[in-house]
Amino acid sequence: MRTFILAAIALTTLWVSEPLAAQPAKKKTAKARKPAATSPAAAKTPSAVAPADVKPDLNVKPAPLAATDFQFPKYEEFTLDNGLHVFVIENHEQPLVTLSLTMRGGEAYDPKGKEGTAAIAGDMLGKGTKTRNALQIAQALDGVGASIGVSTTGESMTMSASFIKKHGGIVLDIFAEQLKDPLFDQSELDKLKQQYIASIAARRSRPVEIAQALSRKVIYGMDNPLARRTLESTIKAVTREDVAAFHASYMRPNSASLAIVGDITADEARTMLGKYLGGWKKGVRPEVEIPDMKTEAPGVYFVARKGSVQSTVIVCAAGPPVRASDFDATSIMASYVGSGFGSLLFNTLRETYSYTYSPFSLLSRGRRYNRFACGAEVRTSVTDSALKVILSELRKLADEGPDEEALKRRIALEVGQYRIAFERPSTVAAVLQNSWLNEVPVDDVINYTRRIESLSSAEIQRSAQQYLSMFNLRIVVVGSPDVRTKLEPFGKIIEYTLDLEPAKEAPYETVAMSLDELVQKHKQALGSVDAVQ
Repeated sequence: MRTFILAAIALTTLWVSEPLAAQPAKKKTAKARKPAATSPAAAKTPSAVAPADVKPDLNVKPAPLAATDFQFPKYEEFTLDNGLHVFVIENHEQPLVTLSLTMRGGEAYDPKGKEGTAAIAGDMLGKGTKTRNALQIAQALDGVGASIGVSTTGESMTMSASFIKKHGGIVLDIFAEQLKDPLFDQSELDKLKQQYIASIAARRSRPVEIAQALSRKVIYGMDNPLARRTLESTIKAVTREDVAAFHASYMRPNSASLAIVGDITADEARTMLGKYLGGWKKGVRPEVEIPDMKTEAPGVYFVARKGSVQSTVIVCAAGPPVRASDFDATSIMASYVGSGFGSLLFNTLRETYSYTYSPFSLLSRGRRYNRFACGAEVRTSVTDSALKVILSELRKLADEGPDEEALKRRIALEVGQYRIAFERPSTVAAVLQNSWLNEVPVDDVINYTRRIESLSSAEIQRSAQQYLSMFNLRIVVVGSPDVRTKLEPFGKIIEYTLDLEPAKEAPYETVAMSLDELVQKHKQALGSVDAVQ
């Protein structure tokens, strides 16, 4: 019996160790036996060698496949009578539909001193209408597996819905009612404000968020609407009347666009939207102009956070508006600096010095102006060393330009990521709506990859020279109070609190002491008169 078991194991081992390509599939073998008796086997040629028998040279990098032409996905657009601009992107693979309604009106339009109004107004849409309370809305959506949500950013607010096509009538009825007839119940508002206040308190534990918020203030201006921050005091100041006024001013169809994606045709979309949103009335949108940015003076903007074992370091600068001729070059430059594997900061801060795990870089995409930022979270002991590396790499990029091969790889990565993202119809919707929001022609979006593929290293260097000069850079650090002295060589230290208010110097203590008492204290500090004679 033992001999039989050993023999079986040996046969099994022999079968498994055979290359997979050489193992016969049972079904294919069975079919192949039938014609073998009636027709001669095909003569074997050298080209018929099984791929598993070919040993590739592991020292040679495989050549990339031939590039394919990129075709921007098809879409249709139209405008309802009330001014709502609509994009339709069909995708019939699944019976799902997604709506994305973007309105011109976000955090930048909050009344001064009442920051948080826009976000609260958006969240209150789901807290009850004139015919349904918050619980009824939640139950109705849950019953059909649908969802409706609102998000708010600097200059826009987006209301989204996702549902199975056959339940579109139920969901759109609720969606439209939230837009047109929100209740703004006072008790729901009070509960929501308490949630906001709790989240503001928790914000102190997130140093990256603190640093990014301070960098926006430094670049755009401390009082710029795009840099203002919600505080407990501003949330408490928001009233029901403020929320209702914001809704009436900014949530209007003639200052909004809607992208509808999924198992729906343009004709079906037109009919459905006309039925449920056709009665959404136009409004006069307030003319609120975002002021020009006013970048703060050069220096190191520091937030002392007791107990921190690492520092969040950000080097930032003003960037061009999204419609500027050099925006594409500046965007690629930002990616080249610190976005993922192969970037400058990845190769230095992480690979060479082991200061951090994930350095970063970014360029915002605003209509009026933007912010470049790069940096990392590093150990407290290497805060100054990491800053030196970042500044050195930025200076080198401006002086010498990018490495040609590295730039080619970076552009190829950007092109590949951009194109593959369009496999998701939601990407098409987002790109089209961003073009509408930023007033960028759709043709510019369609031709984006062609433009960046034609960028030269000289154009990238010019962007670095223009935006990353030492005169334009600002430094933001959030970390232990112990790192303050290490930051002094980089410029004047300007301190802020965790709530991003200017830190006040410790007040002088009033001392009531006579001259004789002062002399006696001085002697004691010296160790008595005899000690110094």
